[in-house]
Amino acid sequence: MQNHIFQLATYCQLIEDTYGIFVPYGRLVYNDSDFVIPFDPKLRFELESVISRMRDSIYSGFIEINHNDKNRCRSCSMRKYCSEKLI
Repeated sequence: MQNHIFQLATYCQLIEDTYGIFVPYGRLVYNDSDFVIPFDPKLRFELESVISRMRDSIYSGFIEINHNDKNRCRSCSMRKYCSEKLI
C-alpha cells in the first residue's frame, strides 16, 4: 500500500504544480474499501525524499534491486539503469 500512497502523493503534487491549487488529500479506492490519505507536510517530505533518492540512483548509475521477481524486473522503469537485472 505504501507504493500506492506515494503514487497518489505524486498525483497530488503534480496537480498543485500544474494548476497552482492546494490539494489537501487524495483517495485510494480498492474493491472492498477506500482510504482518505492526507497530503500533509509529513507525506510531502517523504515524497520529496523518495524522489531525491531516485534521482541520486539515476545520476550515480547504481540501482539497488529490491525483489526477486523476474516479471517485475522485466517491466521495471529503472531497468535500463540496473546492473542487477534478473533476466
